[in-house]
Amino acid sequence: MAKEAKINYDEEFDILYAYTGEKVKDSLEIGSYVIDFSMDNKIVGIEIMDAMKLLSNFTEVKLNKDILSKIISAKIQVIPNRDILLAVLLLIMPIEGKQQEISVQVPAPIAVMVRD
Repeated sequence: MAKEAKINYDEEFDILYAYTGEKVKDSLEIGSYVIDFSMDNKIVGIEIMDAMKLLSNFTEVKLNKDILSKIISAKIQVIPNRDILLAVLLLIMPIEGKQQEISVQVPAPIAVMVRD
């Protein structure tokens, strides 16, 4: 089940942050992504560095700061797999006058979620 997320976009550093508002206990950096975990080890935030470049790979359009600062909505969904968890960030944004959905999959080691 996808959770509604809030969005912050830092135009100066080109960093997009989606978060559920839950308190963050720990974070894990994986490439251009930082995944935040709650006190009960649930994924509650996803940070994307170099957001324009990275998110443009998921569309046929080169994204810019104006588009990223006008994201309409976001959701975070976690999909368990055998050896990894997929944290999926679903973004709705205005691209060329239409609302388009972008799905960004961020793999996380399953061991991260199995803590005492």
